[in-house]
Amino acid sequence: MESVKVLHCADLHLGAPFSSLPPGVAAERSNDLRRVFMRIVEMCKTDRVQLLLVSGDLFDSVHISDSLSDMVRNAFNSIPGTFVAIAPGNHDPAVFDSPYRNKESWPRNVFIFTDGLSYLDLSVMNVRLWGVGFTHVYQHQPLLISTGFTDTDMLNICVMHGDLVQTGGSSAYNPITAAMIADCGMDYLALGHVHKRSEILKAGSVFYAYPGSPEGLGFDEKGDRGVYMGEIARGVCDMRFYALNRREYVDIHIQATGLARQEIIQLIRDKLRTDKTRAVDDMIRINMTGDVTEDSYVSPEYVTVALADVFYVNINDQTRLDVHAESGGHDFTLRNIFVRKMLERIEKNPSDESLKLAMKLGLRAFTEKVAYTFRGI
Repeated sequence: MESVKVLHCADLHLGAPFSSLPPGVAAERSNDLRRVFMRIVEMCKTDRVQLLLVSGDLFDSVHISDSLSDMVRNAFNSIPGTFVAIAPGNHDPAVFDSPYRNKESWPRNVFIFTDGLSYLDLSVMNVRLWGVGFTHVYQHQPLLISTGFTDTDMLNICVMHGDLVQTGGSSAYNPITAAMIADCGMDYLALGHVHKRSEILKAGSVFYAYPGSPEGLGFDEKGDRGVYMGEIARGVCDMRFYALNRREYVDIHIQATGLARQEIIQLIRDKLRTDKTRAVDDMIRINMTGDVTEDSYVSPEYVTVALADVFYVNINDQTRLDVHAESGGHDFTLRNIFVRKMLERIEKNPSDESLKLAMKLGLRAFTEKVAYTFRGI
């Protein structure tokens, strides 16, 4: 039996707003998602991919702009030699007003699975292509069911969005167990939903994998991100991982005790160099710990200005502000009154971290603009 060349991707989340980021950075991150999508399309052209499997969450939402939907359709239309199979996921389910429901608007080489587990035969490739899509945000019942319609004379490949769980486990996102995979009769199961890449795995005679998100979406999605591409045949899965992400999410840890502000900034720059971080491209989170004084405290605003050449920097401030009673001074000023009152409260409730945070933010407010989001109790 001949092999088929496959590219397996998932969880692109096109149209994600990145609302927690500054507007300029958010816009650039949205463009990053479009760029990685276009790289996938270009790979299909240059590597002569026969079958492109999109295992859910191609879009971040059901409600997408016309320009985004046009870009995706035009891109798929530009690879007529590649058959595209899409399984809607929990972020872009095939609800009544989904762009997936208007099938006539999609190119002829695109097939979208909008109902229960079903198949179509691609005779030219000798492939029986299976798939199933989310029709709601939540899917508590398994969508992968045993079927007697797998054809042993054809390659059986299935595209699906779902959550791999232990036997007896549950999930709101199409729970799938290894036993279910072993019994499904497929040659390859192309999964999406889990943003962390898996290796090419095997249950019984069935190969399966999660490619992960091709461009990281947060600090819990570090390292290389990309797709799987290669040849699939009966009993053979020669799929390789290809990293495509433009940016990485990077954590840097700084112990600030005893350091002046400029020393802290220099230490951050040294860490960026020694960690081989691409500061002009990557998303940097600086985790600061230790004891600092009012004079040595480094605020997020200060770091942003001092590291203006870094694409994006976020401060996770876990430092302890070392303020003593005498630092409040004896002058009758608003600042000194604030310090003395706060120190009295902290002395009475030394384990209350909210008071220490209030002290830190309050002192910053006397010298600079403070942006803080109340997260509730």
